[in-house]
Amino acid sequence: MMYYRSILGVLIRNACWLLMALIVFLSGGNRPSLFADDRDSKIPVASITKQSANKAEGVWWSLRPLAVMEPPSNKDAPVDWNQHPIDRFIFQKLKERNLRPSASSDKTRLVRRASYDLTGLPPSPDAASDFVLDESPEAYEKVIDRLLASPAYGERWGRHWLDVIRFGESRGFERNEIIRNAWPFRDYIIRSFNRDKPFDRLIMEHLAGDVIGVDQPDVEIGTTFLVCGPYDDVGNQDPKQAAQIRANTIDEIIRTCGEAFLGLTVGCARCHNHKFDPIQQKDYYSWYATFAGVRHGERVVATTRRKKDFDMAMSPLTEEKSRLEKQRNDLRDSVFKRAEKKADTIEKGYTRPAIDRIQTKETFSPVQVTAVRLVVEGTENNPKATSGYHIDEFEAWTAGTNSTNVAAAAHGGKAEGRSRVPEDFADAYSPDLTIDGVYGARWLAAGSTLTVRFSQPEMIDRVVFSSDRPGATAGNGVAAFVSEYRIEVSSDNQNWKEVANSYDRHSLNDSHRRKRFFD
Repeated sequence: MMYYRSILGVLIRNACWLLMALIVFLSGGNRPSLFADDRDSKIPVASITKQSANKAEGVWWSLRPLAVMEPPSNKDAPVDWNQHPIDRFIFQKLKERNLRPSASSDKTRLVRRASYDLTGLPPSPDAASDFVLDESPEAYEKVIDRLLASPAYGERWGRHWLDVIRFGESRGFERNEIIRNAWPFRDYIIRSFNRDKPFDRLIMEHLAGDVIGVDQPDVEIGTTFLVCGPYDDVGNQDPKQAAQIRANTIDEIIRTCGEAFLGLTVGCARCHNHKFDPIQQKDYYSWYATFAGVRHGERVVATTRRKKDFDMAMSPLTEEKSRLEKQRNDLRDSVFKRAEKKADTIEKGYTRPAIDRIQTKETFSPVQVTAVRLVVEGTENNPKATSGYHIDEFEAWTAGTNSTNVAAAAHGGKAEGRSRVPEDFADAYSPDLTIDGVYGARWLAAGSTLTVRFSQPEMIDRVVFSSDRPGATAGNGVAAFVSEYRIEVSSDNQNWKEVANSYDRHSLNDSHRRKRFFD
């Protein structure tokens, strides 16, 4: 680990210059100000604005050029602290602060620390015992080599790199959509660490893997880095807001590159020249031009040969599927044409208004029951579907004067039904929302039934339900309702009796009408 850390600074510096050079190349040769001449072992003074000189001009450590530093000679240091250059530097700093180093660890503690550090796991009893009993000078090196060769090394340290480059398996923002196919990039990072891939090569693959790794999926997948952060995919119809969202998307990529690869807060230059680091606004927009072609989305990453083989295997299946779909569609059209000829007869039975998102009411003869349920046979968006609809309130009213909504949670009602489950917030679409007396928050159904059980037997004669009681979502899918349904009741919570349905209502829309005619 000592020798690895001693060259890390060199790797990072080389990677930084490589990154900036690549950006210059991709942006058509426009030279960012960070590339002002530093051949005189000076930092790029020409690019440093007046407000940044206090930290950047020859002082700020991360911007100073590499130099040969002679490790201090500590004659009063313990022998163990005078053997490695890094230890000599550390001891010097301890000495300046009147601190003494801790005593050397015994071999049992040392092997445990090394194992946890490199793999995140304790050593096995046999591995620990072997190291304690090994008196050879290479004993510790052998332990380190074994741990670095372990797959667990890449799993542990790859995780830290994934944190640095803000890798996530959901998009964030309102929808926080789960990304199901990001795992190949995670595995690519683990492989890169386990294969000891050079840091500068890793950065190149992150930025341009699809260019330098044509027909090499293990390299091309590296560009997932550009789009694996939070991404606002909700969309906005306002052109100005859409442009702002796009600018924020590219800004997120720029900031990640600057912070992960350069250790600089490049994002400040989005609005003005950086006040502390030698990054000017034109540098930022050189980056912006470089990344302007990046678009979030999905595509197949495979060799040309694999893609060709897949297409050949799929071709006869695709042709057969097309033939069967045409046969099915022709049959449907012929059935519908026959039904259309009987339109007057079919629609004569539609005597009530169509279902209404704001309020749909069903009345029936009074019946004493302990539960009522809505059984959905079609939805507003898809009359063939029995899930995916929304309900904001469901009410069951008692018969007679002083009627009461006994379905309400406030009166002891209990709602049951399968819900769409967002993986970041399990109760966001709970069926309890249908009986809470609050409009706007909706149950998003993942099944065909909503059941409400009463706290005691009740005499009811009507139900009222809706998906948009305030009428605030007309014309959009936020409150997509049902299109066909039955209302059933039960007095023992086991046997159910139908008391109402939507079959005599007018069709909700054309697709609903076609479904009815086809049936």
